[in-house]
Parts: sequence; C-alpha cells; structure tokens
Amino acid sequence: MHRPSNRPIVALGLAFLLFGVRPSAVNAQCTYNALINDTPVTGAAVTTLFSFSGSSGFFGAVGTRSASGSNHDLAVFSATAASPTCVTNQVGVSATAAGVDFVLGDFRPGRNGLGTFYPKLTRTTGAGSALTEWDSGGDEIVVDDSPIVRNTDQVLDVFQVFLEGGVTYVVDFRPSLGVDAKVLIFRNPAAAPYWAGRASRLVESTGITNFTASASDEYAVVVVNDDGGFSTYSLAIDQCQPPIDLTGGVPVSTSPPLRYVQAQTEPYWSAVGVRGAGADDWNLTAYKTGRGALEPVCFMDTVATSTRVGPGVDFVVGDFNFNPITPYYARVKQVSGSQIGIVEWDNGRDEFTIGAAPLLRSTGPGDVLEVWDAHLTFGQTYTIFFERAGAADTRFFVFENGPQSSTVPYWAGRAGAVLTGIGHTGYSPAVTGYHGIAVVNDNGGVGTYKVGVYGTAVGVGAPPTLPNRPTLDGLTPNPAFGQTTIAFSLPRAGRVGFDVLDVTGRLVARIPARDQAAGPGREVWDARSSGGHVRPGVYFLRMDYGGAPVGLAKLVLLP
Repeated sequence: MHRPSNRPIVALGLAFLLFGVRPSAVNAQCTYNALINDTPVTGAAVTTLFSFSGSSGFFGAVGTRSASGSNHDLAVFSATAASPTCVTNQVGVSATAAGVDFVLGDFRPGRNGLGTFYPKLTRTTGAGSALTEWDSGGDEIVVDDSPIVRNTDQVLDVFQVFLEGGVTYVVDFRPSLGVDAKVLIFRNPAAAPYWAGRASRLVESTGITNFTASASDEYAVVVVNDDGGFSTYSLAIDQCQPPIDLTGGVPVSTSPPLRYVQAQTEPYWSAVGVRGAGADDWNLTAYKTGRGALEPVCFMDTVATSTRVGPGVDFVVGDFNFNPITPYYARVKQVSGSQIGIVEWDNGRDEFTIGAAPLLRSTGPGDVLEVWDAHLTFGQTYTIFFERAGAADTRFFVFENGPQSSTVPYWAGRAGAVLTGIGHTGYSPAVTGYHGIAVVNDNGGVGTYKVGVYGTAVGVGAPPTLPNRPTLDGLTPNPAFGQTTIAFSLPRAGRVGFDVLDVTGRLVARIPARDQAAGPGREVWDARSSGGHVRPGVYFLRMDYGGAPVGLAKLVLLP
C-alpha cells in the first residue's frame, strides 16, 4: 500500500530547529521572537518576526545586518494581525541596499509610548542570514567629556546627547582599522511620536565631522557596524575643533584652532615652541588633558606655560625620562602683532656624548628650537660649549629635573631654565641624571651654531670626595650590546641593588642588593645572562640604597 509522504512535516521540523520558527507559524499562527537589549539574534528565514518593548526616557533602535551576498529590509509595526500578515500599522521602515538597516524610535515621555512593537525582517535578495539587534538606549554623551570607546562586535549602538541650538559641534568619531563603522545623528522635531529609518538621518559620517544643532534638544546618535568587522571605535562630541597633530622636527605655520597635540612615544626630554614674525609676541601653554574645557582653550590640566614678553620663542619642555610617555597638548596665543607664527615640536631623540666634538647646526626662518638629553653628574663641573654665527639670534637653555621621580612629572617653561647663554658657559649640576638642553632661534634669522658638553678632568691622586647623598653616576657603555658597568657613589656604606624597568615601568630584571663601601662604586650587569635574557630596547635602571629608590638612568640595549 502506498503511504503518504512525510517530507513536508520533516521540512517544517527542520525549519523550527534552524530558525526558531514553530511549524504552526507556517500554517496558521504568527511567532514573534522577543529581542533582548544588546543581544543580537541570527536568523536565515525569508521572513522573520520580532518583538521588543520601548524603554522610557530614551531613544532606541532595532537594526539588522545581512550576510554577504544577501539583503534584508526592515519594517516596524505597532500591532499584530492574523496570519499570514501577522503585523499591521507600520510606523517605520529602512531599506538600504547595503550595510545596516535600522529603525529608530523616540521613547521619551509624550512621544512613542511604552507598548510592544513588532519588527518584520524580509529577505529581498540572496539566501544568507541576517543579524538583528535591539538597543533600548540609555547611554548619554556629555559634550566635551572623554571619548566613549566601544567594541564593534554588534549591529548598532544608540546614544543621546543634549545640544544647544545654533551651536556647531565636532562629532569626533574614530573607528579603528578593520571595520566599516559609521555615526548618524537624528532629532525628533516635535514632542510627538517619532520613528525614523536610516535614510532620515541629519548627518552620516565615517570620521570627524561638524554638526550645527537646529534647536536646543536631545539628539539621537547611532553607530552602526556595516560590514561586521571586529574592531573598536571612539566617540565624543565637542564644541572644540580637534587639535593639529605635530610631527617631531617639522615646523608648521600657525592656523586655527591654534591647538596642537604631540604624541610623545620615547623616554627623552621633549619641547614645543612658537615664534612670531618680526615684533609679534606669542605665548604657549602645555596641558596634560586634551579635552574638557570650553572654547577657545578646550584643554585641561595645565602643566607649564611660557609667557616671554616681546618677540622671540616661547616654549615648554618636559622630561619624559620620568614623565608618563603619553601625548600632551599645547595651545599658542598671539598677544600682539598680526603676522603668522611658527610652531615646532622636538620629541628629543638626540643625546650629547660628554666630551665629543660639538654638533654643527644650520638654522633659519623655518626653525624654532631643538632639544637634546645630556647625562650629567652631581659634583662635577661642565662646560656648555656654544658658538653662533650669522644673523640668527640663537641661545641655549639648560633644564634640570630636581625631583628625578616617575611619580613627580617635570615640566618647565622658558623661564624655568637653570642656565642660559650665547657663549661657552660653566655649569655644575645639582642632581645626577639626564638634563635637557634646548637651543632656540629667537628671530628666525639665518645662521649656524655649534653646541656640545665638556667635562672637567679630576686631578690625578686626589682623594675621592664623598657625596652628600647617594647618586647613580652613569652607565658605561650606553648604548650597550649587553654588558654595562653601573657607576654610583655613596655617602656611607650601605646595601645597594638595582631594578631594570621597561618604558611602562614594568620590572624586567633585578640585580640583588649587597653591601657596598662608602665612596664611588661599580656594578657590572649583563642583559644577556639576566634570567630569560633582556631583549634589545630602551630601559631604565633604578638604584636602591638602604631600601629606598635614589636614582634612575636610561639604558639603551642594542641588538
């Protein structure tokens, strides 16, 4: 006897297992898959129904991203209906050809209400699946606050921000490589129900853009991940234009917004300066935080200022042998005059070898300053060698970091130099460690200069003089191929040890403490035989005397 085929039943059962659709929904019933906030759901049916509930007080959005080769359209309805339509009363729709389709709703009081709504997903081309997500909102952006940083592991994120009418804002959106992310802005123009598809946005951008608010109101900000790439993005909304990025050793003409960022990445003295034309007077202020204040300052946490009266170079230096190695910020301001100024940053990747032939430099209208490190020892006398020629009004400055501590950042303006001059000048440092030596061209004239550092020889047979405090006197050789000799001095006998730290402050090697006699001492350390071998790079060697840190020296290990 011929038995009836059971293939339709098997097919319906398979549809339920794969797509979460009950067999009864195919015949007579409608199934609405409940969406949970921030929880994407994958589905591969031609038509899929969902449901979600609005969240009081916020904008919210439902979005879907199709798999490669497919396209789905999205519509949102406010009521259910009998099969086969299942939904009725469409309130919003989004039908882009590629990327994320989404519908945004305004659930603030007096707008959409808090009922249940029903998205309908319809595949229009291809045979692939789609990822659907509901974001109930609730994340607030504060203007001029620190950026929000998120992973792009979902379909969309929804934020809202209060903007003042007539004010132009900077939407500072920075997606990382590896993701096609975009930011979009919406506004409900009335205190009434509001639904909007992607095509109704006021602005859409893949990066930094300006936006002028049409009225004082809450605006919705939506970030979409159009291609499914996994990466990150940062998002901030500011009244301030982003600062101009400076490159070490590359002068730039001043231009609005007269704010700059210097991405310091290495442990050296660093300096940024500005010089006007002719008799123009400019000032400069450096900051630790790149946002948080209103125009025109915009930066926060002042670290140093330079307010030289009259023409010449105003500049600020920082000792990144100890300062946190992070970007810092500068703002220049014209006090008088009407000409264009020049700004230059030197990230300080140069170091004097004591006693070596002086360096010869040419300078001219495009140069502002240059800075070097010089490791000087307390108790010794040095000569700052300086000769200048031509029309350039060049001058050197010596800066000394007294705290010598990673917990006490060091910054100084031009007036904070411990020594300045235009010719050979003697100098006795008050601390042992890396000093900053800067040379500026105050008038932009054309000329040359020579600069170097010489030490004074110690008399043969003279008895050693005990220092007033323990000092870390230097490393020889430095840079080193592996082995270096650590020189130090003690006012009295004690236990001395050393820690080797990387540029983040992480301990990578330790020389155990042992008893040392008063006076000069030596300790040999070989990076190649230190535990697991210390790799080539830049490190800091910290001296410990009697259980307390007393000095820090930069060490470069060569491959």
